[in-house]
Amino acid sequence: MKSTKTVLSLFILTLLLTQCRQKDIGLLEWHEMRLSKEYTSMKEALQDPHKVYRLTLRGEGAATIPKGIPRLINLQELRLIYFKLEEFPKELLRLHNLQTLELGSCSLKAIPKGIASLQHLKMLSFYHNAIVEIPAELGRLKKLKELYLQMNLIESLPPEIGGLTWLKRLNLSSNPLSTLPEEIGELQFLEYLDLQGVRRVDFKDHPKETEEFNTRYKDKRPLKSLPESFTQLKRLEELDLGHNGLRELPENLEALQRLRNIDLGFSDMKESEVERLREALPDADINAIGTPGNNF
Repeated sequence: MKSTKTVLSLFILTLLLTQCRQKDIGLLEWHEMRLSKEYTSMKEALQDPHKVYRLTLRGEGAATIPKGIPRLINLQELRLIYFKLEEFPKELLRLHNLQTLELGSCSLKAIPKGIASLQHLKMLSFYHNAIVEIPAELGRLKKLKELYLQMNLIESLPPEIGGLTWLKRLNLSSNPLSTLPEEIGELQFLEYLDLQGVRRVDFKDHPKETEEFNTRYKDKRPLKSLPESFTQLKRLEELDLGHNGLRELPENLEALQRLRNIDLGFSDMKESEVERLREALPDADINAIGTPGNNF
């Protein structure tokens, strides 16, 4: 009898501990998370922090993020927009359940190496900041499927970018990129790649930011070539190479048979290369407006 009671007690204890862990982890399935409430008020979110899975806040120029964010231990989607942070808030690295993290227009200058601790991340966005360098540690985010780095100051990518083996979408547009590593070809599941060069932009209701961005990027077209490994991206469906200094493309382009949309607009692509591309991929929709042989 005592043995039976002991086994029953251990079973109940194990069940209680499991429930406690689940409460701490609190991970919802992706579709469940997308259907959960999106909080836009920190005050409301802190009323019952354990039930908050999605949070979107507009800083409107605030220099710090709300101190209560780390209390939202079950947070899976965090979007912070229009803060003036300059430095990445290290307290966000304690939110280990994050699957979506967006810090857009936050004046960030760097991505911390500790970003690799957020191992559940599926979507990461740092659009419109002042980031110059991508840390090698970012390549350790093995679950990442979407990475948005448009409108920064990035000139090159680390070889470790090839570690993002499940990546499907990569946006590097409006960066002064001068080169891509051969390891880009290791992104075997990549479907969307935006390498559009720098061009004038207009941030609605933010004239100062618009002027700063366009002054910063004026006349920069440093990307002149693509690595040979580029033709290993056999799942690629959409590719934007517009507004770049590219004049030639890698050989064996016929390997990219899934490509359906290709934008070469206002690049320096030679007319002969455009024709070679059309022959290699006859089913693709190719925009070559503004290239040397296609001036409207």
